[in-house]
Amino acid sequence: MNKEKKINSLFSLASGVINGLEGVKVQSKERVKARVNKIIEKFNLVTEKDFNELKEMTIKAREENEILLKKVRVLEKKMKNM
Repeated sequence: MNKEKKINSLFSLASGVINGLEGVKVQSKERVKARVNKIIEKFNLVTEKDFNELKEMTIKAREENEILLKKVRVLEKKMKNM
């Protein structure tokens, strides 16, 4: 085997090892993500997306309550003056 073939063989081997390690990395990430999701489910935690949606709904409800409270006060004043 000449020098060039040995180098090509080493590069092929290294490439295969790198590809294999990349596959292990992907599998490891998936396993960690699955475990974290199980923990979240076990503790009955909400996702960030759900939390943010609920936060937006709460803010909107507070704003609407302020508007309604102002309207009620105006109506109460009108009824008082009758």
